[in-house]
Amino acid sequence: MLCVIFTNKIAQEMKNRVRKFIDMGGVNYFICTYHSFCVKVLREDIHKISYPSSFIIINEEDQKRVLRERYEELKLKQTNLIFMRIEII
Repeated sequence: MLCVIFTNKIAQEMKNRVRKFIDMGGVNYFICTYHSFCVKVLREDIHKISYPSSFIIINEEDQKRVLRERYEELKLKQTNLIFMRIEII
């Protein structure tokens, strides 16, 4: 059984409802949000593209912060760099 939902709140509600009817066992793993399901799949199979399963996902603000810190550390100015945003579809 796979139940993929949009929000954490609704995913938790669905887990609670399913618990009332069956012994959850491994089912808990398959009731999740779209994002958490994708992360679970990636963690299991990402080694196939030579990435470590210990990767982290950060939001756009954190990405900008990390880049600012690296620029300062390397004494680079953002105006001297060309940015390219790559999105995998």
